[in-house]
Amino acid sequence: MTESETPRRPAFHFGKAHDPLLGIIWILVLLLGSLAALQRQPSRELQPQAAGLTGRILELQAFALELRPAAGAPVFSRLAGNLSLPWDRALGGVLAAEAGDLPTARALALEGPEAPGAGTAFRDCFRAAYEAGPQPPENMARPVFRALGEGYGARLLEARLLERKGDAAGAKALREATRQRTGVRFAGLAGAGLVVLALFLAGMAFGAFLVVTRKVPPRLELPPVALDGRTLAAVFGLWALGLLLSGSVVSALLLLVPGLKPYALLLGYGAHAIVGISLLAAAEGRSLGQVLARLGSPAPLRSLGWAAGFLALAVTLVVLVGLAMSPFLRSSQPPQRELMEMIRGTGGLLPTLVLFLTMAILAPCFEELLFRGTLLPWLQSRLGASWAIPVSALAFAAIHLQLLALPTLFTLGAVLGLAARRTGGLLAPIAVHAVWNGSVFLLMKLLA
Repeated sequence: MTESETPRRPAFHFGKAHDPLLGIIWILVLLLGSLAALQRQPSRELQPQAAGLTGRILELQAFALELRPAAGAPVFSRLAGNLSLPWDRALGGVLAAEAGDLPTARALALEGPEAPGAGTAFRDCFRAAYEAGPQPPENMARPVFRALGEGYGARLLEARLLERKGDAAGAKALREATRQRTGVRFAGLAGAGLVVLALFLAGMAFGAFLVVTRKVPPRLELPPVALDGRTLAAVFGLWALGLLLSGSVVSALLLLVPGLKPYALLLGYGAHAIVGISLLAAAEGRSLGQVLARLGSPAPLRSLGWAAGFLALAVTLVVLVGLAMSPFLRSSQPPQRELMEMIRGTGGLLPTLVLFLTMAILAPCFEELLFRGTLLPWLQSRLGASWAIPVSALAFAAIHLQLLALPTLFTLGAVLGLAARRTGGLLAPIAVHAVWNGSVFLLMKLLA
């Protein structure tokens, strides 16, 4: 170990005398974390004000059925039971009416709880479009189109209203433009589906390879973490408090400087990432540069090659977990809804690029440094890899505060732990994490 690599005396150290303070820190973390997790859960009383991911997927299914008219209308009666949220049901009603399944359309659009916000206006627009009701004023229809997502279904409803007004040429032009835009989106998602299928098959082969070679020791070991248990618990506890409080700090800042709203995620994530890295540096007696140097790899090309295999494995396992969990989540809001709403509310090239880089670069680097670069090797030196990987994956999943996404995040965290363990560095898990987050962002952007 060179002199530059030799850690100084830790800037802070938690001993037995600090146990009461450590207990207070983690009690606050558990209380604030539980409150934050409950606040992020969808409320039955507080329904979304717009169609979400389920509605977007239904739009693409409806577009695909339009390409195969013979397979058309009956599908909507089967899908009706899967649409639980009012605006998703409203969107399904429009699509069913366009497909000629009027009974299902009426059940989705006019029966059940009224959609919040512009729900009354939507039902008036639906009756005007498909039941010869009175024409709604223009200022009533605009909020309806926004709540439907300004996508395929909204444009079809707008075109039908134009037809009722006698503007057949305008309705035809709108339908053609809508089909072209949706066709591009459908082709993009179809391409993404083929990539996922290829990765799924590759992941099965790579998983078999890992099973066969499970007794082969890794060429490189993860660098050890010279922290005792109390100090490590203090680092993670104080960072978790920073994470939980960063949202409130950013909200207060936005009240003073509203123009920073498009960069809220960067501000919040950057704040608690700086807190976490500073705590690690202080606890280990190292400089920030020395801590960040762990993000590299002594064999970068080899690590990136392994990353491709672990990415395929992550896709395979997450798909299988998703299929296993789908019967239990059928009537729930998808965990990606929050991300979709964030993307939908972000306009402009620069804010969108900043949001993407925060998710695809900043988040993977910091989270891998914390969970696979610090927690995993510490646990591994005490519990062994067979326990360290799932425990660190559970901590990684829990800190995201998304109960519905917990199985998926745990699975991803376990694969990232395997990648770090097999390659002896963080470059492979960072690459897998970055591609994963970036792909989810692009997919949600395509659907938003």
